[in-house]
Amino acid sequence: MLPYKPMPGRFKDYIAMPKPNMYQSLHTTIVAGDGQTYEVQIRTEEMDEIAEGGVAAHWRYKEGTNYDPRREQKEIEEQLHWFRDFIGVSNDMSDNAREYMDTLQHDIFESNVYVFTPKGKVIDLPIGATPLDFAYKIHTGVGDSAVGAVVNGSLVPLNTVLKTGDIVEIRTSKTSSGPNEGWLKIAQTASAKNHIRKFLIKKNSDLVRDEKIARGRQATIDAFRERDINEVDTLKLIDDPKVFHEFNAEDLDDLFIDISNRNPSPAAIIDFLNIPKKRDVQKLVRNVSMDNKNPVHVEGAGTVAITLGKCCNPIPGDDIVGYITKGKGITVHRVTCPNVTSEEQRLVSVYWNENLGIQNYTVDITIDCDDRPNLLVDILSVFSANKIGVSRVNARFHNNTMSTTISATILVSDAHRLNDIFAIVKNIPAVQEIKRVVH
Repeated sequence: MLPYKPMPGRFKDYIAMPKPNMYQSLHTTIVAGDGQTYEVQIRTEEMDEIAEGGVAAHWRYKEGTNYDPRREQKEIEEQLHWFRDFIGVSNDMSDNAREYMDTLQHDIFESNVYVFTPKGKVIDLPIGATPLDFAYKIHTGVGDSAVGAVVNGSLVPLNTVLKTGDIVEIRTSKTSSGPNEGWLKIAQTASAKNHIRKFLIKKNSDLVRDEKIARGRQATIDAFRERDINEVDTLKLIDDPKVFHEFNAEDLDDLFIDISNRNPSPAAIIDFLNIPKKRDVQKLVRNVSMDNKNPVHVEGAGTVAITLGKCCNPIPGDDIVGYITKGKGITVHRVTCPNVTSEEQRLVSVYWNENLGIQNYTVDITIDCDDRPNLLVDILSVFSANKIGVSRVNARFHNNTMSTTISATILVSDAHRLNDIFAIVKNIPAVQEIKRVVH
């Protein structure tokens, strides 16, 4: 019978999985014959130097051997990667000392979950870490393009809590839309949260710019349409160095941003280009013939039947065109509708009836999201809070990307209202993209 028995569950291998401060040793606890317990630590002379003298002892020990400064510097950088991450976090954190110390304690001193890459490299993470933390520990690009995770050969959600011994692989995609607000709740390390926040700040900045360009573009097109100039001709007229110079814009997008900020106004550009007003006779014909309840007017068409295309569901404010259908009158489509873009012979100019008043039109939309609990409930709650009518809704989960596509038919009054709805929905956590559907 052995005088010393090992205590089950008390063996720790810090050689295969070193602590973040480079500490390495074998730990075990034994029970002596008299009932006393002893902790046994087994390590090499170099390991003991580091354990007793700290990180600096690593250099002191190596300098007495065949010392290669470059190789040693690379080794130190790899093993003290947490320090590099922490310095990056500290540069971006607020002046809140408690938050700073909490981050230090959680990310460094509580690092005792050890997981493996598919190639066997050990990655140390704090308790509660998820595949997102793992991804950002590997590389920022891996984290930003992550679309899923495989742990021990099984596909798992990105919010799965990792445990020591897990083999983790991150699925990435070049077409990924990147992090969203929901990722900040999934990530546990300050380093990962910091990278996510940086991405979101840049993304939101780009979205604001794109929205301003879209608003400025639409305002310009609407103003020029009042002078009987279509969208294509409008863009040709204003995409001119003379216009850019006159209004201090670098390019067309820059001009649209300025127009969105109301300096200059579309009217000022029209005056600069000396574009004449529409002929009074044409305006008279249009106004007289629009005193009906049809949302769309076709000049000179008489009492021909006019219907809105169900393929693209045009609504007031959309750029539209009429398509002559034999025996069925004229069907109105959005100008971008793929069902009419290749047509030329049967297309006619049509206009929205400005005197119609407010009424609702159906619009089919899809919302692409990262999957999370209560996603559909939150979206429907937002619809209800903003008085958005919904006649149909359906959710489809994609197991390969851990994402969800929500299809819905909503009721809106015009394109401006639809743009407001899109902006509201995009602010819902986990929503990546929202778009109109063309059947």
